[in-house]
Amino acid sequence: MSDPFTSLKSEFDEAVAAAALFFNNGHNKALRVEVPTIALEFTDGLYIGKGVSSQIQCHPEGILFYNAIDDFKMTKHDGTPVTHHYTVLTSVVGDKTYCTVEYRRDSDTDCYAKFLAEDSTGAVAGASMANYSSTGSWPKLILGSSIATVEKESANQTITIYADAIGKVGVWTAPSGVLNHKGFTVTGNLYFKNIGQVGNGIYANYNDDRIVFYQDDWTGTDFTAYFIPLESELETLNMEPASTQTFTGVAWSNQ
Repeated sequence: MSDPFTSLKSEFDEAVAAAALFFNNGHNKALRVEVPTIALEFTDGLYIGKGVSSQIQCHPEGILFYNAIDDFKMTKHDGTPVTHHYTVLTSVVGDKTYCTVEYRRDSDTDCYAKFLAEDSTGAVAGASMANYSSTGSWPKLILGSSIATVEKESANQTITIYADAIGKVGVWTAPSGVLNHKGFTVTGNLYFKNIGQVGNGIYANYNDDRIVFYQDDWTGTDFTAYFIPLESELETLNMEPASTQTFTGVAWSNQ
């Protein structure tokens, strides 16, 4: 079988970098695809946290292939609403696993766009989203970010995130039996939509791939912030995605 990226390049006119976030909290499955180049994000309106206490959500980075930017609009020229459908698929080529998200409008059978990424961490399988279909929308992508550091000493259970550029510090305590005797310092980026809402994130959904902060339990509809370690970071947060934990009682303060 030919390289999947090469195949899609011949199928679509445009290709831009994108990242997908797959989420399963035991109650809902959700998908978010962020496409900074065209300032759009795809969301199905459910909670990002973009892999259990049974919450799994990971972030494979890949390419969004499409033909026309107008295909992402939520209404037709006459004002009629457009329903955007998506289907998550997986495939294996050689020794690599790939995830594909196919997008269709209304009752169309042809795809107007496809997201493709190598799924080396098993994000789709971990979130139980292979062959999953639903609907969503393409709002404008509005994200701010700050370099941040997550620290824990091996002698205690306190975890702290420092986001110096925006003057925020978050602190929470891992329960007994979780991350015992583990110490680390991990640098990455803290992403947020509204800096004023960062401090409302009292829950932290946590694994090696990311930490997602949110205000409500699984009934919530969006994140307050999320932390992604740098690709160059050698240390980890010491928790495999399959063992993802949700910590409560995150307390934020201003530096």
